[in-house]
Amino acid sequence: MLSGLKPAGCKKPLLIILAMLMPLSAAQAHAEENATPSTKPAPFVSFLEKTLLKVPAARRIEVGDFNGDHSPDLIFVTSDPSVIWVSCGDGKGKFLPPKKQGFGGGYKNAVVGATLIATDVDGDGKDEIVTFQERRISSESSEASLFLVTSSLKDESLNERFAVALPAGFSASSQPFVFGEDMNGDKKTDFVFGTNGDTDLFVMSASTGSQMPSTDSIARMSSGADESKSSFQALALDADNDGATDILKVGEQQIIMIRGEKDVLHISGGSVKPELIVSNFTGPSFDGSAIILHGRMNGDDFDDLFVVDRAGIGWVLLNVGGERFSTFLSLGLSGYALIQCGDFNGDGLSDLVVAGGGYDGLKVQLNSGEAHFDKIIERHFGGKPVSCLRVCDVNNDGLSDIIVILRGSLGMSEGRVLLNISQRLKK
Repeated sequence: MLSGLKPAGCKKPLLIILAMLMPLSAAQAHAEENATPSTKPAPFVSFLEKTLLKVPAARRIEVGDFNGDHSPDLIFVTSDPSVIWVSCGDGKGKFLPPKKQGFGGGYKNAVVGATLIATDVDGDGKDEIVTFQERRISSESSEASLFLVTSSLKDESLNERFAVALPAGFSASSQPFVFGEDMNGDKKTDFVFGTNGDTDLFVMSASTGSQMPSTDSIARMSSGADESKSSFQALALDADNDGATDILKVGEQQIIMIRGEKDVLHISGGSVKPELIVSNFTGPSFDGSAIILHGRMNGDDFDDLFVVDRAGIGWVLLNVGGERFSTFLSLGLSGYALIQCGDFNGDGLSDLVVAGGGYDGLKVQLNSGEAHFDKIIERHFGGKPVSCLRVCDVNNDGLSDIIVILRGSLGMSEGRVLLNISQRLKK
């Protein structure tokens, strides 16, 4: 509009200033008229839906780079302990139809649905699959718990790498957990495992001069938790933001932290010093069935917790400098069995996606700052309920995408990838 104006002494700067101020004032008036107190403007958030064709009735979806092409691949874990389904991705949001793979032949009573993880065990740039399985030695003897690691995908096949006998008394049938993390900063994968019913932890460190963990490097660590409380759940995260992975044990009215540090794996007789960083909650009631997530719920540099208790109430526990967690916000989530965190608008804050519990779609709730969540998008799937939910960045663009399994018939379901094409929110 200004291109047609002729020079007129000092009038040109004045006209330019007026032209710039007029649309600004109009926009400001519109923003003030429609502003919502303490809420950021909601950005454009949308998903491009793609289909994974038919997939098994998965209990869990695991993500990793199993063929070394730097693109996320998917593993669908089913109730069959000897089978998994693998779908390789192209890094652009497309995945090949899932293929059935034999897994852990000869072992029984696997609990891979709850404990399978993907991590680069040997440092070759490809993820391996780690899980618990059990084997019965004879019809009269007790089952021997095993720690099974399989190789990365090669020629679309899986091969067992090694199995490590776990300490006596450890049972892979009692709500086990496992994390593959660098606990002491040596850039090698260490493993932390245990059960929700036991307050103690086991740590298996990588062997000296090798990336592979060894049987003789297993140490038992007492978390110091109050065993009179209900069962616990474990989380692996850098709670104090010092670059080393910490372990949290979350139980009824208490959170125990074992801080990761250089010497945490060189303990003797479990002589670790756990810290009781939260005790005597007022309001939340956490137990072994609680859903526990972690992410950046506010604008600081520390990971916070989001816990859904047995009453279906979500609680945000803000991390106060890695020293304690404070209860901050409750959010009613009754009826949603599937809940995950993700950053759907690129603002660095963790948002929520919920599904399941008889609801035939999913809801994304945007974190508008300081752990206040607003519903911004709702997606339905033609009456098909979501039976499995996973959040990950499948095309490496910095925005979280969503993968769902829709319940089908005859043991097969339909997989959908919701590729995030949202407008990135400026910080």
